[in-house]
Amino acid sequence: MMVDYIKLKKGEGRAIPFTIKQDSVAFDVSGATITFKVKYKKSDTTAIITKSDSDIDKTESTNGIINITLNTTDTNITPKSYIAELEFEWTINSDYKSIDIPFYIEESVN
Repeated sequence: MMVDYIKLKKGEGRAIPFTIKQDSVAFDVSGATITFKVKYKKSDTTAIITKSDSDIDKTESTNGIINITLNTTDTNITPKSYIAELEFEWTINSDYKSIDIPFYIEESVN
């Protein structure tokens, strides 16, 4: 698929590239509304980090490539394990896909 997990330092900003594949082939996600959320656990209804479709760089989405930028404020959270959820929704056929990714924040060294 793409990344097995995301690991960042507390307060670290970074763009995270994702390549979405289906059957080992890049999958066009240009027509999807994409949301990225980080939660304490999957069952939580409230996310501690949310990036909506307009926050996501979809420049290369026809090739299955998207970039999600997390800024220093996003990652200035308690160092621990979380769960990230990448959601895709296509309104044309009401299709919905969701991918769970382990998300780790480590203590930063100052």
